[in-house]
Amino acid sequence: MLEREAKARGIAVAELTSRIESSPPPQTRSRPPMNATRIASRTFRSTRPRNQVSTQLVRQRIAVRRAAFLKGLRAKAGVKVFLEPVRVEIAPGFDRSLGPKDAPVTIVEFSDFQCPYCARVRADLARLRERHPGKLRLVFRDFPLAMHKEARKAAEAGRCADEQGKFWEMHDRLFGDQKRLQLEDLKQRAAEIGLDPQAFGSCLDSGRTGGAVKGDLAEGARYGVTRTPTFFVNGRYLSGSQSLENFDQVIEDALERGAAASTAKGAAARR
Repeated sequence: MLEREAKARGIAVAELTSRIESSPPPQTRSRPPMNATRIASRTFRSTRPRNQVSTQLVRQRIAVRRAAFLKGLRAKAGVKVFLEPVRVEIAPGFDRSLGPKDAPVTIVEFSDFQCPYCARVRADLARLRERHPGKLRLVFRDFPLAMHKEARKAAEAGRCADEQGKFWEMHDRLFGDQKRLQLEDLKQRAAEIGLDPQAFGSCLDSGRTGGAVKGDLAEGARYGVTRTPTFFVNGRYLSGSQSLENFDQVIEDALERGAAASTAKGAAARR
């Protein structure tokens, strides 16, 4: 498609690619990229990566522009992809989830309460549920990284809160202030959301939910999880913080494939 478009414009593919990557970014509704305010006044061509953060920002912008351009080419050409993407068969564990159990799309997230990228993605996950009402189920799984010293105990605290039916309230508190994840902070959070302090304290001090956290870690490792956040959208692997547009693209693909499969199944049943 790139070759055909370049030929139509009378330029080389390399020139077309260069124009795509240096064009104004497409309008999006997702949050600004990390560190965007520091470089918003610079043009794309004048930006020179000075550290790992700015290098990643430049790469993200190039990827967004390229993806948007290719999406337009596919739509213009009427391209349809029937080959199934690689998927991982995951036992989702619906005990800590949001959305209908029979939703056509399930997003399983392996996450870490001390991971800043996991905290940032919360807003986009909420937006996705708003944009696809009744069609998404979000499933939370623990994957506390060894580099985050408070993450393991925070994961246990989430499970202790779940025993009293308030996992998501604790989830929101922990991600809301990641500087307060010490043992006493966790107990204070429990009091703030109305948990029985004695039952919660006994659960947390005993470490009895630690085995379940280790189970999630082991299962995530079997699925190839090495970083957080990592997502599986109907089993399709997405690693690291994703843009709202990237999530939408994968979700829409899953919905289209699900609808096509239902249509084919119905047609077969009528024969």
